[in-house]
Amino acid sequence: MSFRKRKEVPRGYLSYSNGTLSLDPYAFREASSGAEQIGAALRFFPAVEEVFKNQPIIISCYPSSLGMFQGFTVVDTYLRSNTFSRALLLAHSEKLPAVIIGQPLSTTHLCLNHFTHKLDWPESIVIALGGYYCPLSLEKFIRHIMGQCRVKMEMLFGYGVAEVEFGCMLGKRDRKSTDVVYRIISDTINLFVEEDSKRLHIKRVDDEAFFFTGDFAEKISDSNGDSYILWNDEARLAKAVKRELETWEESSWMRRTGYLTFNGNNDSFIFQLREGIAPITNAEREYHCYNQQHGASWSDKPVWGTPHSPAL
Repeated sequence: MSFRKRKEVPRGYLSYSNGTLSLDPYAFREASSGAEQIGAALRFFPAVEEVFKNQPIIISCYPSSLGMFQGFTVVDTYLRSNTFSRALLLAHSEKLPAVIIGQPLSTTHLCLNHFTHKLDWPESIVIALGGYYCPLSLEKFIRHIMGQCRVKMEMLFGYGVAEVEFGCMLGKRDRKSTDVVYRIISDTINLFVEEDSKRLHIKRVDDEAFFFTGDFAEKISDSNGDSYILWNDEARLAKAVKRELETWEESSWMRRTGYLTFNGNNDSFIFQLREGIAPITNAEREYHCYNQQHGASWSDKPVWGTPHSPAL
């Protein structure tokens, strides 16, 4: 097996995408310090500035490395509930805020475990979610948990491409449209949106070719600068799946993990339940039973796309 050498291997911390089965050894990115992304976050989202003024503990719930975040205390949880809770308890004990960075379903799982065990929380938390789409219903569920614990919380959404940069854009959900509106937070990337197809392409400034992300974007220009609304194609997020997830109430998310199997031929679903929850409908499967039949892992992205949809 041979691969074309596309770039030099730098001395530093390299990271590969956790969402692909590719064996291409050159499809890596060099982990950054995170300083640029944090600076942009403070500039575009002033509500989080107070948290970073107080030297928060950054808690990584990502299945791959995010970078160094020099100058900050960082805890890697490796998606272990006990480690996640210890990091939150450390922030609480030291009277420090926390910044939780992770993917929607696994981060919700960790927060819910901490909540159900009635453990202490920091007074202020910023949650930054990325990796795939976060349903509005899930955001409401997380806000409900934080409200029950009297935690002051801000929620942001990150967008990145593992082969380019983990933190390309950062956004917040617009209260009126419920769309997440993103802003570019890295000076090391360029992007363009095809006028007709709206296909989104990104590259590092020192790379020659743009990388098609597989996603789509609408550019919005106003007095505050350029921002973007992003969306997936059917292969990544089927309309029927999104529609189903947005109907879930808090009681649904308390019971279900969000991992599901979708049959596009008849729009039917099979849902994974959380550990210890018994099925009450024919569409639900006990946690370990679902894993045996369909496979699911907190380190994997959910399969929410239409089966057999062609990749673009």
